Amino acid sequence: MLDFLKRNHLLSGILISSVTIVILFVFIISLDLYYHKKLSRSAGLNWQGYRGRVVGEKKKNEIRIVLLGGSCAFGYGALPEVSISSHLEKKLNVLMKANNIEISVVNLAYNNESAVCYKSTLKSYECLNPDIILLYSGYNDSSPGFSYYRDENQCFRNSQIIFRLTGYMPILPLAIKEKYFKLRYGDIGMGYKEDEVWGVIERVFSFDLVDKEVLDKKGKLEDAQLEEAAIKSYIGYIDDIFQLCLDKDRGFIFIRQPWTGKSVFPNRMQERLRHHLKKYEGIDKFIYVNLLNIFQKQKPKEFFVDGLHLTGKGNERVADALTKPMISMILKAFLNNGEEKL
Repeated sequence: MLDFLKRNHLLSGILISSVTIVILFVFIISLDLYYHKKLSRSAGLNWQGYRGRVVGEKKKNEIRIVLLGGSCAFGYGALPEVSISSHLEKKLNVLMKANNIEISVVNLAYNNESAVCYKSTLKSYECLNPDIILLYSGYNDSSPGFSYYRDENQCFRNSQIIFRLTGYMPILPLAIKEKYFKLRYGDIGMGYKEDEVWGVIERVFSFDLVDKEVLDKKGKLEDAQLEEAAIKSYIGYIDDIFQLCLDKDRGFIFIRQPWTGKSVFPNRMQERLRHHLKKYEGIDKFIYVNLLNIFQKQKPKEFFVDGLHLTGKGNERVADALTKPMISMILKAFLNNGEEKL
């Protein structure tokens, strides 16, 4: 064999190159999986691109729920086991144990995701075959220009070429970038703030700058026109999700997020959405949950990391508020047992 390869230099070169490429590929994948595991305790994603454990094929006695939303639904600032999805999964499983039903809650939320991203996210994860779509929405659409002009291609998963082609979400680029930030600035957060390359990315996703820059490119609108266009756009995105649920015979639970900001636009937008969603009342597989004032009488430091994102205790408070309506939907729409067993 060696003599043959010596006589065939081209073939031996191809073979050596192929082996080298395979070894390099295996090394990179192994390193990427290592960082997936290492970062899973912080803000990392699993290899399928969502937070928490990788769920397999749905079991016969399993009801699978997926959570959509931005950084508040993701659980930014809190460990994975104290996110909304984790708290909710634990509470639902305790209550459904007597019915021999297993509940899984998959966290498909991600930082900066807004209404324009939700439909494509569901399509990317159709393989999960969810029974209920849980949408925790509001903050990331609170700027009229951001919610109206943002492009679907700016959504996190849509911008990941490898994920779109293979379904595998590499995390090594993020790990390398943050390692670089740590070495250069001494602090990862400072790197995100100071680095020029990341500064360009932040300009794209900045609430204030998106309004000004995009308006210059697409023509100026009066404030009232922009707000009306943004509200209609937002309602359209949410309606698309509900129609998708109807087509797939899935449950849909919309959650109005707590709002602690001073801007009146988010509240006006949510009130318009609430009025629009009233036409779906009476459908067993639809529930609207209003958490606007859930923290109104609470101590902010106890429930908020930074005035916006929730602590583990804040996430549990949200999960507590969602438990009863979700059990009601599961019993009525999936088990046909009515509400008397609550």
